[in-house]
Amino acid sequence: MRLATREEAYSIDKSAAEDYGLSSSLLIEKAGHSLAQAFEKIFLQQKWNLQSRIGIWCGSGNNGADGRVMAHLLREKKYNVEVLQGTSWSPQSYDIVIDALFGVGLNRPIEGDLQKQILKLNKTRKKVFAVDIPSGLDANTGVILGAAVKAQWTLTVAPAKPGLFLNEGPVCCGRVRAVAIGFPTELLQEKAQSVFLIGGESARRLLPSRSMTGNKAKFGHLLVLAGSAGMEGAALLVSEAAARMGCGYVTLCSPSAEIHKKSRPDFLRLSIDGFFKSDLKKYSAVVVGPGLGVNTQTSEIMEHLRKHHARVLVDADALTVLAQNPAMKLPSEWLLTPHAGELSRFLKIDAKSLEADRLQSAERAQTTLGSVLLFKGFRTVVAAPRKRYIIGSGNVALAKAGTGDVLAGFIGSLMAQGLPTLKAAVLGAYLHGRIADDWLRRAHSARTLMASDLPELIDASLRSLKKGL
Repeated sequence: MRLATREEAYSIDKSAAEDYGLSSSLLIEKAGHSLAQAFEKIFLQQKWNLQSRIGIWCGSGNNGADGRVMAHLLREKKYNVEVLQGTSWSPQSYDIVIDALFGVGLNRPIEGDLQKQILKLNKTRKKVFAVDIPSGLDANTGVILGAAVKAQWTLTVAPAKPGLFLNEGPVCCGRVRAVAIGFPTELLQEKAQSVFLIGGESARRLLPSRSMTGNKAKFGHLLVLAGSAGMEGAALLVSEAAARMGCGYVTLCSPSAEIHKKSRPDFLRLSIDGFFKSDLKKYSAVVVGPGLGVNTQTSEIMEHLRKHHARVLVDADALTVLAQNPAMKLPSEWLLTPHAGELSRFLKIDAKSLEADRLQSAERAQTTLGSVLLFKGFRTVVAAPRKRYIIGSGNVALAKAGTGDVLAGFIGSLMAQGLPTLKAAVLGAYLHGRIADDWLRRAHSARTLMASDLPELIDASLRSLKKGL
């Protein structure tokens, strides 16, 4: 799904007026009509009482103007609607509240009486809708500015805004419905081209076909450099995830002398000495770093890979080593997969600040390092030159040690199977999160999912994805 940042939304409105004759007043009228229709559709689907008291809380800007048009149209259809202003109204007086207080332009914290009113509303059990974006939520970052309305539904004017899906966005937005108001397609393609949300439909299009007559040589060969003594589990999680994702061959190369006593018999073996002597061109892709150790040997491995392989996923300990060598020039088709703590070592910015603006942090890191960048966390962001992708899957069930190793295996496998690095990163990250989402959909607890479950659960998630579920 195409998204629009705050700046892009302003640019779309300006160009709509100057180049397409769509004035601000006309756009408000169109938005009000479309938003009212979207609200009514949900109202009827939920079979709510037509006499329900509906309060539309309107501010002084365009968002409030959209709300007033909604109120007028819904009254014409005999809905029991009142326009609310200021803070003197009581949340308890209404069955449904529609928040049209602030839109994407809010850039300062909500304070005083408005903050108190929002907090009162959030404590009620009322049905709450937000127009375009919940008031108090930063449109770009999903950070709460002082206080933010917590809605069950958000009717956002398409393109949707990144903040709906980042940080506290999903908590505040509930179910997001994108509402088209008649912007020309070519205008949106021109002005909103930097941020995209990856959902099931996008992932399904990326999934590579698998010929029924293919053999293992057709499905790639992944080299996994991971798992020093005591950290063998990281290497095994990567390798098993890669095999489950469909890689034809997986070669496991580890400093641990014990690892092959613990591993499945599916994996080929390579010693560290053999790695330096091997022709790396026979490997379709490489994953390096999980449990490998932060030491001179890992640094030498990284330098050797930089000189001899163009498609490498760098994770965990290899990221730490790389951050210690900032002058190392990286190939553009390499993929770095840091979490906030690891990314802070590259950018010299504290992890909390990086989390607060995940899009900008990912973009800055990608520009600085030159390779594709996957910023792990909720929500994962993948950055390539001039493009950023928010992965629209995943939940707190993945907050366990080892899940990042599985992610590296999934993505490395897709890279080995021939997907370009960016597409492999986006698809692998979506599928990784999809497993956790499917886990909750099957009524499991978010507490119980383990990293070692993920490789075996990928089969069910792939099948549900293909069916469009």
